[in-house]
Amino acid sequence: MFASSKGQGEKETANGIIQGHAYALVNVWEIETKESQNEKDIDKKEYIQLVELRNPWGSDKWKGNYCDGDEIWEQKFGSSQELKDKDDEKRTFQPDFKEKKDDGRFFMELDDYLKEFERTSVAYIRTAKEEEGLNRAKT
Repeated sequence: MFASSKGQGEKETANGIIQGHAYALVNVWEIETKESQNEKDIDKKEYIQLVELRNPWGSDKWKGNYCDGDEIWEQKFGSSQELKDKDDEKRTFQPDFKEKKDDGRFFMELDDYLKEFERTSVAYIRTAKEEEGLNRAKT
């Protein structure tokens, strides 16, 4: 999966996104906030939708909410080191809440993603077994 940012010329914007640049779309998460963890009424629970991306250059990344070292991680999720996805609690990740790394990997809210990126592409890759079945069907 990849995402293409808005604009042209591969110029860095004030928020760290490179215009007209392709990013790897690594994952999408829906994480329960710490305020709603004790809430019994499921309709009152609050979830944050995060998109995990990676700049293939390995640097130059998002500087908005949920960037490396942003205090909002602690505000929304507490000091938990393992966050679980709403739909699949076996799917977890451990963000570096306070550490800033120049590795190109970053998170942003879905709303910010929709503002910054104009194209999302998903390529389906067949398994070897599927390819084998297609090749047999052709003969």
